[in-house]
Amino acid sequence: MCSIAILMTQLEAHLILCLQVVCSEDTLLALNKAKAEGSSTWRVSSTVFGHIASDQVLTPLGHFATAQATQDYPAVDAGKFVQQELEAIKLKQR
Repeated sequence: MCSIAILMTQLEAHLILCLQVVCSEDTLLALNKAKAEGSSTWRVSSTVFGHIASDQVLTPLGHFATAQATQDYPAVDAGKFVQQELEAIKLKQR
């Protein structure tokens, strides 16, 4: 996790950042609650975008490519896998 934070810090230092601030009624309620509880009112969020080679086939690698692993995790195109994950977390409708 630490290496991800370091990478994101380095990326932010080298990229032109586009900031977006959203303040809804729920945000104000959460802010007032945090103040009342003496909690921190700071929230920092970073978004990193990447590109997936959707036609690449995903399979267990190296010593993880056991007979059981290949049965439990059959080969799948990366694009199909991403679609399945988006459906699983309700970000894509079936």
